[in-house]
Amino acid sequence: MWLLIFLFLLVTVIISWACFGYFIFIWLKGLLRQKRIPAVPDSFPRLSLVIPCFNEGKNILAKLENVRGLAYPKEFLEVLFADGGSSDDTVGLLADAVRPDEPFKIMQCPEAGKIKSF
Repeated sequence: MWLLIFLFLLVTVIISWACFGYFIFIWLKGLLRQKRIPAVPDSFPRLSLVIPCFNEGKNILAKLENVRGLAYPKEFLEVLFADGGSSDDTVGLLADAVRPDEPFKIMQCPEAGKIKSF
């Protein structure tokens, strides 16, 4: 009888460890681990950000401000605003808002819309 009680308790402990114990152990281990600050790289890779826009006149200036707020070196950043033949003043608003020292380009795509329909 004691063998059955022992096996029952052993199986209960194994199932409890699998369901709860391991996750509590990992959580406690994470709390005790020292926080390391990631090192800033010596050189950054070039990054090209393509932003498709089609009739985005009311939102495009907010998107431009979001992109300006990126914490990425401007000399390694290229931002392309790909306009799909907007009928509103999206391109005009972008052209007026973009400064010459910024890495932004405005492209007018030959296809209409954001995604070509097949």
